[in-house]
Amino acid sequence: MPITLRDIDILNFISDFGYCNINHISRRFGFKNHRCYVVMRKLIKEGTVLHEFILKYQHGIYRLTRKGAKLTDFPPIKAVNLAHYQHHLIATDLVLRLWQKYPEASLFTERQLKRDQLEGGKRRRGHLPDAVLQMPDGKEIAIEVELTAKWKKRFEKIINLNSAVEPYCERLLH
Repeated sequence: MPITLRDIDILNFISDFGYCNINHISRRFGFKNHRCYVVMRKLIKEGTVLHEFILKYQHGIYRLTRKGAKLTDFPPIKAVNLAHYQHHLIATDLVLRLWQKYPEASLFTERQLKRDQLEGGKRRRGHLPDAVLQMPDGKEIAIEVELTAKWKKRFEKIINLNSAVEPYCERLLH
């Protein structure tokens, strides 16, 4: 089966985040679960996407193969960093919820921010937010997920590193 424009959108979405799970893809593209699995099976069969189970009793994740990455702006990620795995999935979920709340905003993921920094020749040391939402009026909202308690000074340093953007603080209750 040929790769469609919608398939390219899905590959770009996965590439922008590095990896994601079925719920993220379903939420982003408005698929019912069954339809989402059918589409993802097609992409796996085409050799553009890998499906891996990282933790027992959790959804598997999807990431791009080399073939899939050639259709996007980023190289494939070589491996999933287990130390950042839960943070990444929660951050992706939060970013998607905020993007649904502000559909007119432009989204820039951490991977995109790093690439733009390197391309601009201004590699800044330090912390980048998990994502940035740029509103139509130019205002930017930095999205940062913290899973562990931080000392007040460390938290203020993270916020101040991104002083060009307005921090959006939301407490996630499980």
